[in-house]
Amino acid sequence: MKVIHPFDPKREDEKQYARRLEANKTRTALAFEPGDMKAIDAAIVVEKVSHEPGKHHEFANVDGAAELQKEIEKAKKLREKEEAEEAAAAKKAAEALEAKKAEDEEAEKVAARIADMKAKQHEMQKQKEMEAQRQASFEKESININKIGFMPLKKLLIERGVVKEQVFGAPSKFALMEVAKQWADQAKIDFVTDDPPADVS
Repeated sequence: MKVIHPFDPKREDEKQYARRLEANKTRTALAFEPGDMKAIDAAIVVEKVSHEPGKHHEFANVDGAAELQKEIEKAKKLREKEEAEEAAAAKKAAEALEAKKAEDEEAEKVAARIADMKAKQHEMQKQKEMEAQRQASFEKESININKIGFMPLKKLLIERGVVKEQVFGAPSKFALMEVAKQWADQAKIDFVTDDPPADVS
């Protein structure tokens, strides 16, 4: 069975398509490729159409324009369908790319947060170790409660690791002594006075 190629706008124009249809009708045993004008022109036999009553050329009533229009509409619809599919595929690919980009950005943010947390934990651990070393280096000290001032005592307790809130919450030196006793293992302070020893005789 002979196959007639549909209108191909990439290889022929409307006029060339009309001539190819004519060549296919003239040479029914041959099939012509779109755009092969050399073979098409060679196949077309130009005949004079007789105008005598009852005598008509074999292809005088061929409506090439109508068939051409049908092929053009068909090719147009096909192209519109292809363009729509291409646009849908491009949109889908762009959405997938955007989703992947957002996923990568979120992964980078999470990785940055984790790295920051690790850095802070490392710094805190380092500070704890340094504080522990500093506290371990303290020697037990005897402080005369009657000779040390209120503010110097506050400073000393803070230097030896007593919590600031408790130090600043003490209203007097004797209250600071009580705080220091609560932190005796860390503060390492013995409080003494100038009071003479009691007479036990």
